[in-house]
Amino acid sequence: PPEALHSFPTRRSSDLFCEEKSVKFNEFYQAMTTGMKPEKIISMNKYEYYLFMQDSIRKYCKVKHSITEILIEYTIIREFEIDNDNIELTLTRGIENVSS
Repeated sequence: PPEALHSFPTRRSSDLFCEEKSVKFNEFYQAMTTGMKPEKIISMNKYEYYLFMQDSIRKYCKVKHSITEILIEYTIIREFEIDNDNIELTLTRGIENVSS
C-alpha cells in the first residue's frame, strides 16, 4: 500500500499518498560526495505535492511507515520531475539544514 506524506511546519495538516522506490547505487554515491545520505525515494503527483508544500518554508516531511504507521521525519534533499504528472523526492532521515 502507498505511504502517506505529511508536510511540516504548515498551517494545515493532510495526507498525500506516494510510492516508495529504492535508492539506486549511483544516486547514493553522488549524494554521499556532497555529505548527504539518501535513505528513501518517493514519487507522487507533482500538482498535489506543490499545492501541499506551498506554505512550507523548509523542505521537510513526515512519512508514515506502511506497517507500523509511525511517522518518520525526513529532509527533502532533491526534487525531480519525472514527467508531466509526477515528481520524485529523495529523502534523508531527520531534520537537516539544506539549502534549496
